[in-house]
Amino acid sequence: MTVSPPILQRPKAVLLAVWLYTFYAALLVPRLWLRGSLHFSWPLVIALTLAFGYFAVIVKSLYMRRRWARWWVLFVTAGAIASWPFVPVDLPSATAELTIFIGQVVTGIAVSGLLLLPSSATWFRS
Repeated sequence: MTVSPPILQRPKAVLLAVWLYTFYAALLVPRLWLRGSLHFSWPLVIALTLAFGYFAVIVKSLYMRRRWARWWVLFVTAGAIASWPFVPVDLPSATAELTIFIGQVVTGIAVSGLLLLPSSATWFRS
């Protein structure tokens, strides 16, 4: 009779990354509202539904220890950071919107950092 190795407990870094990524997604609504883009239209409803569906799939996959989701988040974040010098960023002029924008940037980088921690890497590998 073989005994399977115990399942490692989900690291706190992964839980924090999941919550931060959820927070990142939730910041889309106030940012659109402050920009004045949040008025009813079917294309907006479809775009928000797809965006929140994307984030829900990624968050659930990270929580369920799907390695591809971890690499996808790292790839998307690295791509966004690498593209900053080449893509003109339309920085918001309003203080509240700029604060949310900076919060999203910092949150995205923090999520990637948490997913790269040794405890997270070990958990995703097992």
